[in-house]
Amino acid sequence: MTDSIYPSVEVLLEHATWMRELARRLVRDPGGADDVAQAALVAASMSAPRERSSLRAWLATVVRNAARERQRGERRRALREMGAAREEALPSTEEVVERAEAQRELVEAVLALEEPYRTTILLRFFEERNAHEVAVALGVPDATVRTHVARGLARLRTRLDRKHGGDRAAWTAILLPIAARGDGVSPSLLGALFVNTPVKIGIVVAGLVVAALLVVRTVGREESRGAPESVVERTVPARSDEGRGLVGSDPGSVTRSEVERSRVQPRDGVAQDAIVSQTLRGRVMDEHGIALSGVPVALVLSGNKDVVARAVSSDSGEFEIERPTGSGQIADDDPAYVTVFAGVVGRLSSAGPAVVVAPATMLRGFVVDVQGVPVAGAKVHVQCPEEMRTRIPENLDASEALSWSAQSDVQGSYAFTELPRLLDARLECTHEGFVPFAMALGDALGGPFVITLARPGAQEAAVRGRVVDTNGAPVEGAWVALGVETTKSDEHGLFALKLDDPQGRNAQFNVAAVRLVATCKGYLPGELAAPIVDGHPVWPQHVTLKMGTQALSIAGTVQDHLGRLRAGVKVFVADPAFFGEVDGGPAQLENVIGGHPSRSWSFVETDADGRFTIEGLCAHAYIVRALEPETLLRTDVPDVQAGTSGLVISMPRDALYPRVAGVVRTHDGTPVADAHVFPMCDAFQARMNGRIVSTSHDGLDGVATDAEGRFTMTDVPKSLVYLRVEREDVLPLEYGRYVEGDARFVDSIRELPKDRIESLDIRVDRRAHVQVELSDPALADEFALLDENGKALEVSVFIGQGRREGRRSPIVEGKSYVTAGTDRAKTLVLYKGGAEVGRKGVKLVPAETTTVRW
Repeated sequence: MTDSIYPSVEVLLEHATWMRELARRLVRDPGGADDVAQAALVAASMSAPRERSSLRAWLATVVRNAARERQRGERRRALREMGAAREEALPSTEEVVERAEAQRELVEAVLALEEPYRTTILLRFFEERNAHEVAVALGVPDATVRTHVARGLARLRTRLDRKHGGDRAAWTAILLPIAARGDGVSPSLLGALFVNTPVKIGIVVAGLVVAALLVVRTVGREESRGAPESVVERTVPARSDEGRGLVGSDPGSVTRSEVERSRVQPRDGVAQDAIVSQTLRGRVMDEHGIALSGVPVALVLSGNKDVVARAVSSDSGEFEIERPTGSGQIADDDPAYVTVFAGVVGRLSSAGPAVVVAPATMLRGFVVDVQGVPVAGAKVHVQCPEEMRTRIPENLDASEALSWSAQSDVQGSYAFTELPRLLDARLECTHEGFVPFAMALGDALGGPFVITLARPGAQEAAVRGRVVDTNGAPVEGAWVALGVETTKSDEHGLFALKLDDPQGRNAQFNVAAVRLVATCKGYLPGELAAPIVDGHPVWPQHVTLKMGTQALSIAGTVQDHLGRLRAGVKVFVADPAFFGEVDGGPAQLENVIGGHPSRSWSFVETDADGRFTIEGLCAHAYIVRALEPETLLRTDVPDVQAGTSGLVISMPRDALYPRVAGVVRTHDGTPVADAHVFPMCDAFQARMNGRIVSTSHDGLDGVATDAEGRFTMTDVPKSLVYLRVEREDVLPLEYGRYVEGDARFVDSIRELPKDRIESLDIRVDRRAHVQVELSDPALADEFALLDENGKALEVSVFIGQGRREGRRSPIVEGKSYVTAGTDRAKTLVLYKGGAEVGRKGVKLVPAETTTVRW
């Protein structure tokens, strides 16, 4: 049987997204654009291109023609002419019955949706109200309506998928002709018929499904489409050795929000080859977790924009790609899509990196102040909503979210040539001296969008002032901190920081901001403490912060335990002062002075002669720490006055275990083969008011366990080092680690046991996943897992090569993240505001995701 000359439903639907975007550019009215796109789809299904190789160009012509016909007011005549382009037999009795059955099936699927999705879908599509009107009717924000519509449509598609055995092409092929015909019934008449005859809703819902298919691509794409030679550059959260999170910085984060990223790079042929295969198996899905076929993906190594491997997703959304020798990311390689979550390639990537994509869109506009004057240098940032991970019922352990950034030019113009069409993504704009701007991305799409920045108003509580140098001249670009919140001075040295902002970082951290600090690279800070009246700081109307003189340094040499000068040793101050939050992470005052404000852990390395110089220091004494990279052996020298030169640091003698050995087993005694065991240390801990707010780690290559779970390593420090155990199917364990003030370590081994250092028995948990779904989103805001004795177990949300861990995991709008736990869990407990509100028994299965519904 030869292929039809007409484009199949599957082929048309795979082009629906960009056809709709083209229609939006041609027709200003969004509703009219949807009509044009649907008319173009109908027209395309009834005619054929002259050349199959130029299908996309032909479809673009079809869209333009549909737009032109609409603008001329001749849409009905055009549709009749297109309908007459080919003869079509009257439907048979079987076809009529099939369509009626499809309508009935669709009715049941819509009415079976849980609340609030059912009501939202019916109001939005049956009563044809827009998102704002639905929001008013339900008493919720517009953004919530958009979220419920998207999730409701996703649930509807999933139900139909399951009904048809996962064959989406089967039910889309039935529904598209139903919607195209419309059975001669207008939407207004359909509304009247629904009041009297509920079964007629099937016709309306058929139309809404096609509308949904125009927004989210649903079936396979052409295998022959050529892929571009490189992945479009995107802004990715920076990888480093350090945990950038502040404890409690994210209201939706796990109790302990520290993100851990090890520097470990396995030796060639040692741990890497023993732990994982040479092929990576991943999957591609849309923003609702639905598998996408025919999507090309590309692998790019860290620090290198060159594509080293490519693959195309199968009908089930799965792909296989050659494993690289280093770490990297897997992203889509299709201009119709933008990667939202990139697959992470690293030490444990064999668990299955997932690539999440959304339809591509663009955004351009201007940044101006309230007088309409262009604002140059403003940072415009787009990031996907934090709760997006809760929407996808898939294991995203080996995936991390991307973000997108632009900067306004001298005309105030900014542009994003590609963004994911995520209506509830967050669009933010910041500039020194202005109040931060934020809104939903969906409210900015559809044309040039003007962002208006305002300075803190005179009526707003704020501390305002100027930063000047020692001569009284204004300082541009100085960092100014008030508690956790920071800003930079403008070209006149002016700055403003809001006070008592309930949405500000100081409020989130419960920090009483009583001191202003201003500094810039190379200079000592200027400070001012507010007078305290009746227990509250009272700020003057205008503050002048005068910078100090040039910063100080500490210089010296490092010797090993034999007195030899050592090259490559890391040297840093272990007790810098907390400055504030910069680029989403804690910044140390000395790092800001040293010109590295975004680094939490900043160190220098000794040169070939063992010499070092630490710059950017204030006029007081420090603890100077040296860390040997080959062994993680470290030593501290206290009370070193800034300005010191000629400091000699000697590494300690007899501080290494010549041999460390043991076995890794699960809690039931099963040996764990091919586990990666390596020494790690908490090299640096950033503190705020004595509290640890982030930890930076360092580590070695380590070894792999044998078939009996045994391992052996040499030259391990006797203190301040622990053993980390990893495998993709177990929860990472830090054996011998202790963190002061962290309740999770109360009952743990606080250091490597000296009495059995060559016969360690390390027990690990099998990794199993769980997701909580609530029928009432207000029921709970977090959950915990308990073992058979009622003891809380550790849960983790993995984010690429880092994780957020704790005793509880958040629930956002009625759904939790797909959270990693252990098969030892016996009970799941719900909490609301810290108080228990329910519990039930659970049984988690390793390598599977269990959904627990309330």
